[in-house]
Amino acid sequence: MKLTNEIYTNIKIIKMNGWERFFEKRLNKIRNEEIEYLRKSNMSEIFMYATMWLTPMAITIATFFMFMMFGGILTPVKAFSIIATFYLL
Repeated sequence: MKLTNEIYTNIKIIKMNGWERFFEKRLNKIRNEEIEYLRKSNMSEIFMYATMWLTPMAITIATFFMFMMFGGILTPVKAFSIIATFYLL
């Protein structure tokens, strides 16, 4: 943002000396770096939200699976109790 403000402030000097290409390259380089940073930031945020919402569901499914593998009988009362407990965590 600082470079953009400097360019706008000194546009007459830049045009008079023919420095448009130089500053355009500098500005594009900084913009590309910012876009790359924002992309990485967004990807990590998406991963965080996906993990936050999918983890309780995965743990619940694994619990039901293990409960039934060890011979437990899954009744609606037990299922709703387990779901309520895991979604509170």
